[in-house]
Parts: sequence; structure tokens; C-alpha cells
Amino acid sequence: MDVIARQLTEMAGALRTRIRALPGAVIVEQGSDLAGFVTLTGLDVARTVAELAREGISVSSPGRAYAPLDMDAGGLTSVIRIAPHTFNTAAEIEALVQVLERVAATALS
Repeated sequence: MDVIARQLTEMAGALRTRIRALPGAVIVEQGSDLAGFVTLTGLDVARTVAELAREGISVSSPGRAYAPLDMDAGGLTSVIRIAPHTFNTAAEIEALVQVLERVAATALS
């Protein structure tokens, strides 16, 4: 179990680092002991989820009903939740990041 938890924590940490570099993207989670999933905002949620789906990448977009206290505290109405797992490859994570980069870049133009 520790091996799986470590792998997921490392994968999510690397993903957070990449996402923080994207213009407009904001990581929602705070703290020093973060989960193995990544929640972000700042990009067009519906468009991002649709672009990822076109590439065969599954993420979720929970609304306020799923976390009203956290969403209200952050002034959020929707977020993108990415939940990598042990079966995800580095290439799959890279493909996800490339879609996020594309969405962020086109939002600037």
C-alpha cells in the first residue's frame, strides 16, 4: 500500500508542478499532505474537459454540490479534477499536460 500511495503522490506532485506553469491555471488543493488527485481551476472548465475527452482522457468536473464548503470558501463554481492512477503511464500524463497547455495558450490569444 505504501508503494501505491507513494507512486500516486509523486505522480500528482509532478502534475501539479506542470500545471502551475500554465498561464491562468490555479491548483485548488492547499497544504503539505495532498491527495493523489489534482484539482484545478482558472481554465475554461467545460472546454478543457471537452478537449481532454476528444483525446480520450477522462477527468471529472465536480460542481458546487459535491464540495459546497470548499467551493464556497474558494469562490468556485466548478473545477477540473484529475485522478491519475497506478496504471497511467508517463506518456498519458504528458498527453494530458499537452492538452492543458493548448487550452491555456489559446485562452491567451
